[in-house]
Amino acid sequence: MKNPFLYLFLCIAWILAGAWMWSNASCCNISNPLSVVDGAKTVAADAGNLRFALTSAAPLIPDNIKDKLAGITAYLKEEPGRTFSITGLYESTEKNATEFATLGLGRAEAIKAYFVGQGIAASRIITGDRKTDGLTVDNGEVIGPLTYGFGSRGIAIKDGAKFGASDFDNFVFDKSGYIHAAPISTKLNGVMSETAEYLKANPDRSLKITGLYHEKETYAGILPNLGMARASNIKELLQGMGVNAGQINLDSRMENSLAFDADKLWSGLNFEFAGKANSEKDLAAIRARLQANPIILYFKTNDASLELNAQQRKDFADIIYYLDRTPNGQLTSSGHTDDRGDYNLNKRLSRKRAEFVQSYLGNNGISATKIIPSGFGPDQPIGDNTTDEGRQKNRRVEITIK
Repeated sequence: MKNPFLYLFLCIAWILAGAWMWSNASCCNISNPLSVVDGAKTVAADAGNLRFALTSAAPLIPDNIKDKLAGITAYLKEEPGRTFSITGLYESTEKNATEFATLGLGRAEAIKAYFVGQGIAASRIITGDRKTDGLTVDNGEVIGPLTYGFGSRGIAIKDGAKFGASDFDNFVFDKSGYIHAAPISTKLNGVMSETAEYLKANPDRSLKITGLYHEKETYAGILPNLGMARASNIKELLQGMGVNAGQINLDSRMENSLAFDADKLWSGLNFEFAGKANSEKDLAAIRARLQANPIILYFKTNDASLELNAQQRKDFADIIYYLDRTPNGQLTSSGHTDDRGDYNLNKRLSRKRAEFVQSYLGNNGISATKIIPSGFGPDQPIGDNTTDEGRQKNRRVEITIK
């Protein structure tokens, strides 16, 4: 070449251009694309991702990624039976200046807070952390140091390898309530229908329904606790599908880890199959005990309301167990008053009290058709009508097995 300086200039320019192109190519290839899937369904995907400054838990969210997060939010709202797990990643060399145990957990909690701000219940989002030294870093920023997964708050009813029915959907109860939200979805109804058909086809199998409840919930029904009442509510659903009540056992468990979404409890039930036990001795014992010692419910003067103690609730649970397994079993509801006031009015009042108890029990798991009400007015006192204490004892309804 005639001009060596020109040659040198061109060489330097070529080297600088190559370096620039390599630098930009390297930049463009530094990526960790966003990918959020639920099984075979892609919920959100993008070539970009969230970013965090090294040692930081504050997310940098580009507008295109905000759109993808909005898609995840919409999916969670459309599928209330799904939970969402977020695992925050961090390198061992990163310092943790967050209030959380690790920087990774701080990153996961930051994104959880984002979704909660979009209307997703905090109880549906599970956070975790994992240390790794393979994060993608670009210009002092960590690209997408998060992994995602979905789980289910759905229903699952299984009898070993013999039977199984499940769905992402589940029953929902109000806080302190025991009647499930209605109507239930087609899929959930299908799960219960399959379970009912299995029980009807296998009369030697029984299903135990365990109702869960939180100690801070309140309950004033006839059963021992709110959990038992929730289980009884589902039992009635299966009975309506033709299942023999004798194949359904009720249980309860207090769980203070229960989480409520806007005062709604998702599920609150466990299901377990077992053989159908011989209960003849149990039935005979319940019958003998309640015939010898009827349940006595007391009323205030001219009042038809009642309050139950713990023993009475246990007795009513036994009565339900007895009637479920005794096709022709019946109860008597006998109303009584003190001798104050008009005799005929007292007779009508005693009958009214007996019918009130019949209706009350009918709304709490005991068929009203199995209860025979009668009113005796002041004719069968058990206390001295000349004293306040005696008159209080006489204002009562007695429940016993016929």
